[in-house]
Amino acid sequence: MDSSVIWAEHCQTPDYKTDPQLLFEVLQEEIPSIALPASYPSLAEVEQQAKKYSKSVFESWNILHHILCQREETIRRRWNKKSKVQREKVLLSACPDIPHGHRPDHQIMMRLLEKGFCQCCNRVKPQFSNAVKARNEAAFKCPQINLEDLAKSKTLLLFLNSRGHNLPHVFAHTDLRTCELGRHSSEIPTAYLHCHTMYLAGQVTEESYGKVVHWADEELDFGTVGQTLQFQPGHGLLVLEQQSRILDFLVKCCFEILKDISRDEILYLGIVAQPKPPPLITNDDTSYVQLSTIVAEEPYRLPTTIDTPRLLALIEARRNAAEDHIWEMREDPGYFASVLSDHHDHRAEILRDTDGKSHPDQKDFHSWDRILSTAVACAYEDLLSWSRLHRQVNMLESQFKRSGKIIDPQQRLHEKFEKHIVLVYSTLRRLCRMMLQRFTVAFACSHPMRARFARCPHGLGTAFNTEIIIKGGKGGKDSFEPLLVLVSHLARHDAQTMGALHGTIDEMQYYLDHDPEQKNVFSSFAAKIFSDLALITQIAHQIDNVYPWAAIFIHKRAENFKEPKHPAAYVEGITNVLKRPKPFDVNELVNPRSKKFYYPVEKAYNAAQIEAMQQAEANLDEVWEMLESYFSTRYPLGLFDLFKVHYISDFREIRRTADYVPSEKDLVKAKCVGTALDINIRLGSSGFLNEDSLSFDPVIKKPKIKTRGTPTLTDTARGPDHPHEITTDQGPGRLDEKSLSIVLSKRARKVLVTLFHIDATSDQSGEIPWKDFLHTMTSLHFNVEKLYGSVWQFTPTTGGVKRGVNVHEPHPSSKIPFYMARSIGRRLSRTYGWIEGVLDQA
Repeated sequence: MDSSVIWAEHCQTPDYKTDPQLLFEVLQEEIPSIALPASYPSLAEVEQQAKKYSKSVFESWNILHHILCQREETIRRRWNKKSKVQREKVLLSACPDIPHGHRPDHQIMMRLLEKGFCQCCNRVKPQFSNAVKARNEAAFKCPQINLEDLAKSKTLLLFLNSRGHNLPHVFAHTDLRTCELGRHSSEIPTAYLHCHTMYLAGQVTEESYGKVVHWADEELDFGTVGQTLQFQPGHGLLVLEQQSRILDFLVKCCFEILKDISRDEILYLGIVAQPKPPPLITNDDTSYVQLSTIVAEEPYRLPTTIDTPRLLALIEARRNAAEDHIWEMREDPGYFASVLSDHHDHRAEILRDTDGKSHPDQKDFHSWDRILSTAVACAYEDLLSWSRLHRQVNMLESQFKRSGKIIDPQQRLHEKFEKHIVLVYSTLRRLCRMMLQRFTVAFACSHPMRARFARCPHGLGTAFNTEIIIKGGKGGKDSFEPLLVLVSHLARHDAQTMGALHGTIDEMQYYLDHDPEQKNVFSSFAAKIFSDLALITQIAHQIDNVYPWAAIFIHKRAENFKEPKHPAAYVEGITNVLKRPKPFDVNELVNPRSKKFYYPVEKAYNAAQIEAMQQAEANLDEVWEMLESYFSTRYPLGLFDLFKVHYISDFREIRRTADYVPSEKDLVKAKCVGTALDINIRLGSSGFLNEDSLSFDPVIKKPKIKTRGTPTLTDTARGPDHPHEITTDQGPGRLDEKSLSIVLSKRARKVLVTLFHIDATSDQSGEIPWKDFLHTMTSLHFNVEKLYGSVWQFTPTTGGVKRGVNVHEPHPSSKIPFYMARSIGRRLSRTYGWIEGVLDQA
């Protein structure tokens, strides 16, 4: 049962209402991880502290607001002229004990965990001096006050602008969430006053800000308080203390920046207010938007409302990637083999056990059957789960549009909104649990980290339930330790606490962005799973920013808001069928030692290579036919029908390699036809390839392969005129022809030649530098954004199409290998139908 539900039930018990200390003793037996209050003050003591903090908060805010109204432009100009060393000097003058590093709360927590690492306990209580305790407590309460972040060119200016032009109550909930790590780890002592509520949200005066009300006076109860934006008094006092510290710090920074002006002149009320300066536009000194930069700036900005179109775009791109992944597994033998290889290299059996022995399955020939089942099951888990989440967020967006996006935070949440929020959270938690399990195994099995992990001994065929533990003592390079500590902390989290997970994920991303040594710890397979986990927690975090009062009732009310039954919604049933033992043997086919999926698409065009490719495609078809036959007898729909009917908006067709064309005339023509789509090369007047003109010309639509259930090839799809894959898919997001008349640089042209496998040119290379790929996508009018982990999102800015495509950055190499480039080219062709446009190089 969820901890919030247990809490709510016990709070209503009469005996506990009069004895809160007894309440927490009982709660600790049922919820061992609960943070106990540091004190149980009386109502008079709470009111006294609240009044003191409220007075301090509004005094500092009034001064800060006055300074910014008169001199914000001056402060900006002076701050931007200062060097980093000069900025740090200003910050140190305002706060001599300011922490130096990003997220000092996480830094302290990692040191605590490293000093007293324990497999079964989250808390470590080493002894510190009073001075160290005070610094640690301040870091946990206000982690956004640190030298590394605030010394940047824009961060302090954002902080001043948001806090100085908006009343303190606007930030009450975001400030409480900022210190979530300290509260959950008991590093921040909090008070508890039972049966009372502190009013902060919506309170705009010093007298009402921090007002404490007994539940009986306002006919409140725990449920009513839980669904509004008000606070338990102990948490309210913590918010007041945070805001008092923050505003006092910002006022001191202003005086230090304007130190050549007297204090009396700065505070003089007779000066006419200046126009408000324009909004600050920030970036991380690159031409690409990075989600990590946006998240890092979030504590310094005004809290934003939920952007459901943005969430839908992120989720849709991930769902589309899941569709493309399954499609590539069905269509491309080389891709299929690489997926199986990744799953083989990241299974728990790859680790030695605590006795130093290898897993029995490492020598078991039949383990490849289980690897195949796992790979297919994971692919369908992703597709169905992300599709479900997209549908639910889409319904939430529709509800927003109908209501005009107006919600009164002082009232109980409307049942329609609550229903959609509950469904979204339920799916997010399911996804979070699934990705947490996958990521912890994949991280432990990444080659650089294998020496640090061990598995508990198990018998043959028990890999699905293998337990992985961290070996005791130091091992490997010391640079691995920060991520190792964070991952161990992540693994101990329950999927319920996605707010805490978001902070840990954010800190992990910080290390990946700022330390190349840390980035090399992840394999590309683990980095992809980390990207999914980060996206899930980011979505949950965005919804939490608007609906914090609803999260406490997610489990209690989820049973009342179940979705209509839908065959594609039974993710667990599908994966359970796939993971059962099968009556057929595919081990000889899928085992890489058999070389059944040797697919030399990058090799020279000749009869031997074409025959090898066709044989690999036939072997792949055979594997899927066996899976289809097995699955369709145990589930209402076949795998391909489930994929096609429920989640593919436009029907796609399997491409297969055409027969070899021996004639010289046809061979020359064949080399001018791309393997992913038909690409014609314009020739100059001399008849040779003109490097100044490369175009994607409209072509005649070729006969399509009709497929039902397991796709089969027809003879009409092959012929001497089209020796390679000639079917052109026109995806649902096809771009307008006029929007694709784009002038390209030679650098971008060479990338496109490789992406679309134009054999007739000499510019084709085996690998594409990642920076060249980014340059090409921006040249094609795509908005480029770096998300978490290794994933980048590319969204068209012209042509009226908003469907984005996710592409994973190659790792550890900085170049896209040929097989990956070919896959990207096919995805772009299917998604946007680029065959209809013309791309010219001037």
